[in-house]
Amino acid sequence: MMKIGSIFLHFLIPIVFVFGFITTCAGENVKKSVDDNRDDNGETNDESKDESLDIPVESEPNNITCTRRQNSQMHEILAAGHQQFPFMAAIMSQQNEYLCSGVVVANGLILTTAQCTQQPLSYILLNTTTDKKDDTTVSLHVIKTERFPTFTGSDSLKDIGIVYTEKHNNSIATKIILSNYTNPRNVLDLEGIGFGLNADIGQTKELQYVGMENRSPEEVTDVLKIYFDCVETKVTTCFKDTGGPVLFDKELMGIVIKGQEECSKEMSSTYAVNKRMVDVIPTYAFKAWLDEKIKKNDEQEHVALTSGGVNIKPSARRSIHSYKDDRLRSNETMGRYGLNKSNTQNGPEDADRGVDETDNVMSKMARQTSPLSIRKKKINRSNSYSQDEDNSDDNTTDDSDVEDSFSNYLSKSRAEDESYPAVKNRSNISLERDPSLPHQQKLNAFSRINPRTTQPQPANTSRGIILPIFLVIIAVFSYFILKDQTTIQTQEKSTQTNYDEIKFENSLRDLQEKYNIDDDSILKLKSGISTIISRMDTGAFIFFYNGNKINFDAIKFGKFTDEVAYTAAKYLRSEMSSIQHTVVESANLDMQEHGQLISRYKDDVNRSGVMLVKEIDAVPSDLAMAFHYYCDEYDPLVKKSAIFFTLNKANCSNISVSKTTHEFVEKCLTKKWKTVSPENIRPLVTRVVNVIIDVTSAF
Repeated sequence: MMKIGSIFLHFLIPIVFVFGFITTCAGENVKKSVDDNRDDNGETNDESKDESLDIPVESEPNNITCTRRQNSQMHEILAAGHQQFPFMAAIMSQQNEYLCSGVVVANGLILTTAQCTQQPLSYILLNTTTDKKDDTTVSLHVIKTERFPTFTGSDSLKDIGIVYTEKHNNSIATKIILSNYTNPRNVLDLEGIGFGLNADIGQTKELQYVGMENRSPEEVTDVLKIYFDCVETKVTTCFKDTGGPVLFDKELMGIVIKGQEECSKEMSSTYAVNKRMVDVIPTYAFKAWLDEKIKKNDEQEHVALTSGGVNIKPSARRSIHSYKDDRLRSNETMGRYGLNKSNTQNGPEDADRGVDETDNVMSKMARQTSPLSIRKKKINRSNSYSQDEDNSDDNTTDDSDVEDSFSNYLSKSRAEDESYPAVKNRSNISLERDPSLPHQQKLNAFSRINPRTTQPQPANTSRGIILPIFLVIIAVFSYFILKDQTTIQTQEKSTQTNYDEIKFENSLRDLQEKYNIDDDSILKLKSGISTIISRMDTGAFIFFYNGNKINFDAIKFGKFTDEVAYTAAKYLRSEMSSIQHTVVESANLDMQEHGQLISRYKDDVNRSGVMLVKEIDAVPSDLAMAFHYYCDEYDPLVKKSAIFFTLNKANCSNISVSKTTHEFVEKCLTKKWKTVSPENIRPLVTRVVNVIIDVTSAF
C-alpha cells in the first residue's frame, strides 16, 4: 500500500502540471474566441457567427460535408418573370441569333463584355424574357460599341465593353443602380442573371437567375470567383452566358466574364462539390470609366433637350410613317424587379393611340409644376423697416426684440380687430423699453401696427374713387378686344392649316390619277409627310422601280418623282413661291468624305425641305454615312424635311430573292456600301430604308 502511495505521489506533480496547462490554454482560446466575436465597442458581432463556419474553397477536396451558413441566399436556377429585371438586355446578331447578355446603365447605353462587342452586333432586345421577338419586346438598333481602354483581346483582364443604341422609353426598361462597394470582403451572397443559363444548343434561351456565393480572397481583387454548392436541387446547374449582371443588394456588383459550360444534373445539400459557376469583374474595377461614359451620355441628352435646335424623338418604334392602324400596346407602369414583385399594366383602353410603339419621355420638355414663381422669404415693401440693416452690435439686443415683434405683427391679419388692443399695448411697451431705437423707425413701425393713427385722409376723396373705376372700365374693354382678336387669329390660322392639308391631299390624288399609282403608295406618302409635319422631324422614302421592265418609261418616272418632291416641298415649306426641291445625282458626287456631302446640301434642304437623291445605290460607299444623319428621325439634321431616293431593282440583280421588298432593298444597299464599318452599316441601312414606295407596276 505504501508502495502504491509512493508511485501515486511520484506522478502527482506532472499530472497537476499537465492539467493546469490544459486548463490555461482552453481559457485563453475561449477568451480569444469571445474577443474575436466582439466589435470595437465591445458588442457581439453577429456576422462572425456566419463567417466562423467552414466554407470549402477551391483548394479543398470535393465531397466533404456541407457547412452552409444559416442565412445563405444560394438557390437553384429559376425562371425570371416578366419585368422582374427591367434592366436586362439580350444582344442579338444580324441573323437574329443570341450573342450575350447586357444590362442597361443609361438610356441608350448597354454594359456587357468587350468580347461580346467584337461580334457582329445588330440590335438589342428589351422588355423580354427570351431571346425571341414577340409583341411585347422592344428592339433597339446598335449605333456603335466601345471597349475598356486596356482591353486588347481575350487574355485581357478588363473584359468590359459598352453598346450605344437608340434611345428607349423609360417605362420599358430602367437603368440598374451601380454598387459603390470597393472591397468584396463583406459581399457573400450574389445573384447572377442571364439568358439560357442551362439551355442546350438549339433551345430557346429564357431569362434565368441563380443565387451564388462569393469565395474570393478578402483582399481587393479584379476578378471575383463565385460558387454554387450545398443546395438540394435536380435542376440542371451551369452558367452558359456572359455579359450579364451579378447583383448584391439589388445593385450591380459586377459583370460575368466567364461562365460554366459543364452542367450538373443534380446537386446535394449533404456533400460539397465546390462548383465554380462564374468569374466576375467587380464594378469597382471599371466604375470610374463607366461613370465618365454615363455622364457624357447624359450630358448629350441634356444638351439635346435644352439647345432647342435638336429634338430627341422616340426610338424603338415602327416607322413613324407607318400608316397601319395597329392597336398599340402600352405599359405605363414599370414593376420593380425582385422576387414577389407585382406589376400592374394598363388595359387597352389606356393604350397610347399614337403612331409610336414606344415613347421617349426624354423628348418632352419639363414643365413647371406650378405657374406661381417661388417666393422668397424676404418680402420688400415700400416705407417699411428693413430687417437686413446692420444690427450686429452687441448693444442692440433690444432692437432685435422689437424687430421680431414687428415682424410677427405684420404677419397677422389687420381685420382681426379683437387682437388690436393687445397688439397696441405690447408694441407700446416694446417701444418704450427700447430707447436706442431711432425715433423715425419707431414712428414707421408704429404706423404699420396701428393704421388708425396714420396720416389723415385727403380732403378730395372723389378722385380716389373715380380713378379706380375708370381703370377697371379700360381693363375690361381691353380684355374683350384682345380676346376677339386672338379668336380671329386662331380661326384664321386653323383655316389656313386645314386648307394646306386639304390642298396637299388633293395634289397627291391628282398625281395618283395622272400616273396610275396604287392607293397603298399614295397612302404611304400622305401618312409619311403628315407625320413629318406633326413631329417636326424627318423621313426617308425610296421609290422602288424596275428599269428592265418591258416598256419602262424612264422619262415618265422621272417626272413623277420630281412632282412628288415638289408637292411635298410646297407642303413642308408653306407654299413659298420660290420653293424648289433639292436634287442630287448620285453619279455626279465627287466629295472625298461624307462630311462634305452633308455641308454641301444642308442649307439647300433646310430652305426647300426636300432632297431627291436619284439612284441611291450609286452613292459612293465613303459618302453613304451622310444619309445616316440626313435620315435621322430622332435627331434630324434638318427638321421638317423629307428625303426621297430612287432605286432600280435591275441594279440589284445579284441579290438573292427575299421575302419582302424591304428586306431585298436592305440587302442590296448593304452589299453596295462595303466599306462602311460593321457597327455603322446596320443603323445606316435602317434609317435609309424606311418607307418603300413600290411603283414597279406603274412604270
